[in-house]
Amino acid sequence: MEVNILGYGLIAKQIISLFFVAGYSVNIYNHREIDLTLVKKEIKKVRRYFTDCKEGKLVSIKHIESLPTTSITIEAIIEELSIKRKFYRKIRQNNNNNYYTNSSSYSPDEIGDDVSVLHFYNPVTHVRLIEYYDQDGLHSLQPWVEFLKNNKFDFLEVNKNRGYLGNYLLFQEISNIFKAIELYGYKVESIHTLYKNLYHNMDIFAIIDVIGVDVCYSILKNLSEVYQEIYVPKTLEIAVQKGIFGKKNKTTILSCL
Repeated sequence: MEVNILGYGLIAKQIISLFFVAGYSVNIYNHREIDLTLVKKEIKKVRRYFTDCKEGKLVSIKHIESLPTTSITIEAIIEELSIKRKFYRKIRQNNNNNYYTNSSSYSPDEIGDDVSVLHFYNPVTHVRLIEYYDQDGLHSLQPWVEFLKNNKFDFLEVNKNRGYLGNYLLFQEISNIFKAIELYGYKVESIHTLYKNLYHNMDIFAIIDVIGVDVCYSILKNLSEVYQEIYVPKTLEIAVQKGIFGKKNKTTILSCL
């Protein structure tokens, strides 16, 4: 009941919380100093949405070499392939246990030969879906899987393509919306009207803000490298240059449209 988590960003803190409330001891590594009060706030928020919560343990690790060598590792760091490869190689120097990536837009094979997938969606309290690819069938995480299933989570087995299933489909949609706006001159109001009638008022722009404008931009760029139909919007590039990242810094992509 112990796990190593690499990263301390928005989704990483949510992943840490999911393991903590399931009773796991969580070893947290980040390249910067870790303020555990931030994840404790996240745990308190997550706990409200779960039943039969247990009390886990948080351990801050300053040096990656100090991570326990017998624990499962989950990588949830920045969406940059060279950095993900570097961390995988460092872990594999002395830890041969299961290694999972939360990558949104890279194939696990691009990171390492024996990398598996645990892909989470933000916020985990509302999008209770975890995509996975694991030859072990998540057997080594069985207590955690059962805890989450008892709390109405779905586990979806996916293949190793970039974007898996959820992001492959979602970002095709986002790509096409910006094609309609940037290439064919459609207005935001037209998109809202269409979604109100066809998609039960789903607000695709609010989804972009929740995911993060900068994250969406990175994912689209990465997916476009292997899927020629993916269009990378200029709007997102301009927004990122202006520091418009969405909900995490209280901005919105709509300000650029």
